[in-house]
Parts: sequence; C-alpha cells; structure tokens
Amino acid sequence: MFDASMALAGELTVRPGMAMPDNLRSSRPVWASSLAPGSQAAQLPMLLASVFSNCAEAHRICSQWACDAARGCGNQPQDFALARLHAETLREHLRRIALDWPGRLMPGAEGARIHLQAMKCLREAPVLPGRPLDEWIKGLPSLLPWIEQVWLGMSARAWVSGWERDAHGWLELWSEESESWLARLMLEARDAADREVCCAPALRVHDSDSELAEFAQQLQSGETTGHQPKWRGLSAETGCWTRLCEGTPSMYRTPWLKMGARIAEVARLATRNRETTHLRGGQITLEKSHGIAWIEMARGVLMHRVELDGERVNRCDVVAPTEWNFHPQGAVARTLEMQKSLPSDHIIALMTAYDPCVNYRIETQQSRIGALQHA
Repeated sequence: MFDASMALAGELTVRPGMAMPDNLRSSRPVWASSLAPGSQAAQLPMLLASVFSNCAEAHRICSQWACDAARGCGNQPQDFALARLHAETLREHLRRIALDWPGRLMPGAEGARIHLQAMKCLREAPVLPGRPLDEWIKGLPSLLPWIEQVWLGMSARAWVSGWERDAHGWLELWSEESESWLARLMLEARDAADREVCCAPALRVHDSDSELAEFAQQLQSGETTGHQPKWRGLSAETGCWTRLCEGTPSMYRTPWLKMGARIAEVARLATRNRETTHLRGGQITLEKSHGIAWIEMARGVLMHRVELDGERVNRCDVVAPTEWNFHPQGAVARTLEMQKSLPSDHIIALMTAYDPCVNYRIETQQSRIGALQHA
C-alpha cells in the first residue's frame, strides 16, 4: 500500500555485500533548501519543526538559534531551550526503544511478547509519550520511579555508575541478571549486536568555533552538503556515544554498546530532571546575515545554517544526524561492504544502533536476483 507520509520522508535502501556507494542509498528529500528560501525568518523555526516532526522541538530550537546568529544576536539565554531539548530527547529515546527495538531485534514469539510488554509500559507511563511536550515537561518528576521500576529494574543512578565503571561488563551483568523487559531484550540481542563494526571518527566539528565556521563556509560554497556532509574531508558519526561530555567515543565499537549508550542517556536524563548540563548547543555569527547553530539531540548533532536578506530567508541548510551516519561512504556503508556475509539480524542491529530517522528496507543479493528474474 502506498504511504504518502513515507514517500515524503524518503527511505534508505540497504544492500549488504555491495560496494560503496551503491550499498546505501537515500531518497530523503532536501526539504530545507527548497522550502525555506523566501520565507519570513520569524516563521522558519515553526516551518522546519513541522517538516521534521520526529524531533520537532530540536529543529525549532536549532533554527531559532541560527536565525538569531544571522541577526547578530546569538548571545541569548539558552537554559529554557535546553530544558525543553532534554525533555524531548528523553521522550524520543523512550519511544524508539519501546516502539522499534523489540520488533526489530527479536523476531518471533518471544519478540512479540516483549513488544507487548513495551507497549503496556508506554501505556502505563505517568505521562503518555504522545502527549504535547509541555505536558511531558510538567510530568518529568514522575518519570524517574517509573523508569527505574519498569525499564531498568533498579536505581537509575546505580545503573549509570555501573555503566561508567565498565560499560561492556555492566551491560553483560545487567542484561543477564535483571528481570526487566529491556534487560531481556538486550540479552537476546547480544549475539547479533555485540560484534565490532566499522566506525567513523566521532563528529566534533561543533567543539570549536573556528571549525564550525569553516564547516559553514564549506556548506555555503558547496564544498560539502547537508545531504552528504563531510568534516575534514571525511564522513563522521554522531549519536549518544559521541556527546561532547563523552571522553572516549571510540570505545563504542559494537552496535550493542551504542544501544547501551542510549539506555545510559535515558537514565542520566531521568535523574537530572530539568537540569541542562548533559546536552549542549551553541551558535556563531559568521558574517552579516549569516549564522549557524548546533544542538545535541536524540540521534546526535543537528546543525542549521541560515543566510538572511533582511528578515527573509535567502538560504537554509539542515545537517541532521541521519545524513552523517548513513553517508554513502560512512561507517554503516563500510560495514556493509566489508562484511559481505553479514546475517540479516546483524544488519538490523547495526541499523537499530545508528537509528535513521526514516524507514529503511534491506535488499539482499537473493532479493535483487529475484527482482531481476521477475522483470
């Protein structure tokens, strides 16, 4: 059946065993560069929030900061916006873990059973994840006991403490001994997910104003693009495991550890309530009417670059985590090329860890041959 929303969002086609760049193709439209020019700068944040609805608040904030930087007034207080970003990020993590992970990582009857448990868990949340963000923020204080009891099966602070001492060892111990549905899911997923894959450098272009300014100039000149971005001439990866507060992002060499990093962030965000110290963001003014902003959101680093002509948008670039992580020469593409006999459950674990914000379909050699024969 044709799904108009899926067609508008685009999708990824995954072709294991094929050489780059043909093993990972994206049909994701470049909406910002086509919809933004000519619009009022004051309306741009809400426009992009409506287009990128999965993480609407992250896009609204990043767009607002980019427009402020382009106006030369980028030194506005950020705590309120970052508190909203923390809340949306926690909500998105919980949604993706409960809605996506069981069905993808555990096919069959056991996966269906855990999926039902995850759905029951969401329905019994103190604040339903589908409620407006303002309601979600008001209910944040009530989430910690629920997350500890139903998701982690233990104190969130103790979970984070174990993770920070020895991430892999802790994930092993917790998944083997806890009776929570999430621990059982991680235990079942381990065989497929706990294998080293190709990794790219952790994205750090936003850690330096000079590097960020250079990246913005490259976007402006076309040397790099929001659709297939590169940093220092290379692809990079971004996610929960590459936050600026993470000292050793290179240790997350398996999909299992990357998924563990997402669980760890759930625990951290739940314990910190409305504190704004974990996720970061910033903006810089490059020249008159030209600004760029970045924020750490659920899937990694998001960047918006804006050029204004008065109060009208002349040009806008959005560089989302999906474009970094699923670059046709990035870590996922290299893994698909180098591990030609990668079983389907390993591929699904890889895709789940990097978590594209669009649907994907896997084309195996057999399915391609079948399609050719059918044609």
